[in-house]
Amino acid sequence: MSNNVKKLAIIIPTYNRKLTVKKAIDSVLNQTYPHIKCIVVDDCSEDDTYEELSSSYQEKITIFRMDKNSGQSACRNLGAKKAETEFISFLDSDDFIYENAVSSRMDLIKNSDSLIPFGLFKTPSNRWEKLIKQKKKGEKLSLDEYIKNRSWCNNNSFIVKKDDFLKVGGYNINLRDKEDVELILKLMAIQDFIFCGELIGEVTTVCSGTRQRERYDLIIAQGNEFAESIKKNNLLMEKLGETFNSLLAEECDGILRALYRSNMYEEFRKKYLFFLKSNLIKDKKAFFKRFLLSYVLQLIKTRHSP
Repeated sequence: MSNNVKKLAIIIPTYNRKLTVKKAIDSVLNQTYPHIKCIVVDDCSEDDTYEELSSSYQEKITIFRMDKNSGQSACRNLGAKKAETEFISFLDSDDFIYENAVSSRMDLIKNSDSLIPFGLFKTPSNRWEKLIKQKKKGEKLSLDEYIKNRSWCNNNSFIVKKDDFLKVGGYNINLRDKEDVELILKLMAIQDFIFCGELIGEVTTVCSGTRQRERYDLIIAQGNEFAESIKKNNLLMEKLGETFNSLLAEECDGILRALYRSNMYEEFRKKYLFFLKSNLIKDKKAFFKRFLLSYVLQLIKTRHSP
């Protein structure tokens, strides 16, 4: 690009959050890095988010509106395609970044842009406190490290070249859970993730309605989608090697937990036996106990059915 200016678009998907999204937008507009565009993609909000933001920010941001409610991944993909910048980043509408969040990461690509800079986010669980002591600025995050602790990186954490994002196919719109994990794994197969050495923002976790991790139906429906998506990526599968079995086992454990907590005991036992035969259960002792207990619970459930 002319004068070697590296421009960045930060994409914020939003739905019915006209009150909280402003904090996210303001954190983008207050960055010390000067070459930033803020793109907001409204997912057909029903609370006048689009009208409110258009009125409040006018030319300061660019707002797009989806033709129909399609989910955060579709919004992020649209924002990325519309971005007229070399680099893109993402920010959830209920989170925010510190004023040096962009400059601390862009500083890593001054000499080479063949990498993906990322930083840590402060979360209610405070998992970042241990992580920030484990790596220094400029150090690489390996696939194994990320798989063992996904707190290293999330949707908000990284800056990526738009071409690389499009190269891996962007976000999988069929995933509403772990869509960030799937994308990060795809990107790690083609570029190194380099730590900026800093805490760059905060996850505020504004929840309305049923919390995502309690949507057992969603976990069950998408368990196979996540695994199949990874399998289709030959380069990623080659880099994962035996680590894929560990990744797959974690997904299987999640499906079993969801089935059990949804009182789908017969289906739970079928999946348990299949996963056990395939050696895809990590917590074998715990699930064996649930396997036995499921017979009793199913009997109780049957007796209390009308």
